[in-house]
Amino acid sequence: MNGGITADKTKAARVPIGDNNSIFTGKPSSLELLEKFVPQERIEKSRAITVKESASVAMLGKAFEKAMAPQKSCGSAADYMQACACVEGLEYAARDVLEFSIALGKYQTHPRFEECAGLFLSALINKSSEKNFTVITEHLENISELGYANTKDVIVRGNCGKGFASRMESGRAEVFGDAGESAGSGMKGGTVIIHGNTGDRPAADMHGGELFINGNAGYTAGEGMEGGKLEIFGNSDWMPGLDMRGGIVILHGNCPGNAGAFMKGGKMIIRGSPGGNPGGNGFAGRIFLEKKPASLEGAGTWVFQKAGMIYVPINVPEKYVITGWVFGSGLSDWILGKWSK
Repeated sequence: MNGGITADKTKAARVPIGDNNSIFTGKPSSLELLEKFVPQERIEKSRAITVKESASVAMLGKAFEKAMAPQKSCGSAADYMQACACVEGLEYAARDVLEFSIALGKYQTHPRFEECAGLFLSALINKSSEKNFTVITEHLENISELGYANTKDVIVRGNCGKGFASRMESGRAEVFGDAGESAGSGMKGGTVIIHGNTGDRPAADMHGGELFINGNAGYTAGEGMEGGKLEIFGNSDWMPGLDMRGGIVILHGNCPGNAGAFMKGGKMIIRGSPGGNPGGNGFAGRIFLEKKPASLEGAGTWVFQKAGMIYVPINVPEKYVITGWVFGSGLSDWILGKWSK
């Protein structure tokens, strides 16, 4: 995957024309659904996008109002279950979901909007018999946990708040924008592609699936991962791979330091600068580095002696490996044998 994950290029590229909307070709027949509802000029985020509501959108709006009602139980799972109950039995199409995502702007002042809007869209998508969906968020300020427990193919045009694609089970979720903290947290399967940056803890507690970040990631990317794959094509903030137990993290950019801290399993590959102290206080797992770390102070003698960590250059110049397999294993014997020569 050289150069990052790329978007689907099956459609012909569109060229900006003067001050017109950058996706307008000049031919009305070329317009997609969203384009038919907005003036063909540049639209700033602060400008509201409005559509004439269809009967289906009005129906979904009433269901959303019910889903935002306060309830005794709290938390994402409870709000998602309430949203599922509110859409049960409704007849709507993927086109209606797209139109409703545009109409969501009028609900942004509701005190429960941020915590409920993304979960309600997730319920609409997962409960539908259709497979492919597009959601517009460019006009929304805060929308959390969109793609919750996702099983479909979803394209998001705009930014997402925290918890995008959390607990995703299958399918594909693609964001043409940024995502907040905990993107892909608790994923079980499927593929997530984020074309912008993410907040802290992407892929936290991940069990399976794949998460690709074409931009930069915040603190502790892959924290507590047990399986799956996280690939970051930009840079990462401190402590990627914190407390990893399984899976794989690939970082193409740089890290300030403490990669793989308290690592208990899994594998990391860092192609940029790893900063200082990779594998600090780690117990197991492997970290492969293409560049020499700034220091090993935090992963010093205590870790080597107590946890069996080994740090040793391997055959290719300027490539290094840290492994947590205990002394006496076949792998550690092989590395020590190479080292002694």
